[in-house]
Amino acid sequence: MESLIKVGFPFVVGLSTPRENIEAVMSGARIEGLFHEIVAAADVSRGKPDPEVFLKAAGLIKVPPKRCVVFEDSVSGVEAGLAGGMKVIGLTTTNNRDMMKQCGASLVKGSFEEILAVVDSK
Repeated sequence: MESLIKVGFPFVVGLSTPRENIEAVMSGARIEGLFHEIVAAADVSRGKPDPEVFLKAAGLIKVPPKRCVVFEDSVSGVEAGLAGGMKVIGLTTTNNRDMMKQCGASLVKGSFEEILAVVDSK
């Protein structure tokens, strides 16, 4: 992520959880400075599979939805990203590979580490 941020890729966290929980996890993982914005439960009126959380995130960074990539581990999250017109990478941390493919994920990977291994090898 740091390499992508250095070349201008913005990152937004969009979750259906309280902002305080998101910030606590980010602090504990020491990643709080990597994200440009946060969209939390209080920022939206409709939860996933409605795309509101992702559309709001795209709007905050002024990037058209079709140029956004969503990383999701839930079926409703994949559906929300697709409904918002975004590409979705399904992560198999909650659901298996077949389920992520079945709900329409553009690409399926086992973890963020697996994605980074591909990026780092290029």
